[in-house]
Amino acid sequence: MSGSRELPDELCWMPAGWVYDDVLDRLAQELETELPAISHMLLQAKPETNGGYLDLIHISVDELLALERAAERAYERLEMDGPSCFSVPSFYAGLASQF
Repeated sequence: MSGSRELPDELCWMPAGWVYDDVLDRLAQELETELPAISHMLLQAKPETNGGYLDLIHISVDELLALERAAERAYERLEMDGPSCFSVPSFYAGLASQF
């Protein structure tokens, strides 16, 4: 199962389910202290919780900018950790390309 994230102007991000879960976990971790409500919203958007739907249309511009910064930090951390952070290192390329 995969999740989807609605973006402005009818755009949508629908990666593989395991990528969706991993990205949400990484973003939630980055925002845990700064924006705990958004962090919680991300974790609640996982497929096992609500079918994998995340609608960010109602978050503020400041929250959206914080989410963007969190994504940049999470991706940088992913790059620093590299393939060795996965139990199956060959999965790294798939996550990095869909992040």
